[in-house]
Amino acid sequence: MTKTDIIKSVAKQTGVDRETVTRIIESYVDTVKETLIEGESINFRNFGTFFLKRRAPKTGRNLMTNTTILIPAHKVAMFKPAKEFSDAISKATTEE
Repeated sequence: MTKTDIIKSVAKQTGVDRETVTRIIESYVDTVKETLIEGESINFRNFGTFFLKRRAPKTGRNLMTNTTILIPAHKVAMFKPAKEFSDAISKATTEE
């Protein structure tokens, strides 16, 4: 499903025009990004939590030149689904 598909679906379900839904979804995505950049997590009850996870530095290999490189420590965005969300997905996929 793409962003356009989500916009169409939300517009259809709510009766709100696509332009308004587009602005709302873009605002939502921007807010999630800004909140994670500030180092805060975002928790949606019964859905899940967006948070940052620190990756330790490690060594890697450049296959083109066959040299060892150092991959510095960095943070990555993660999503941990809530139990209710995971259970609903699991139930829906096992019924097929």
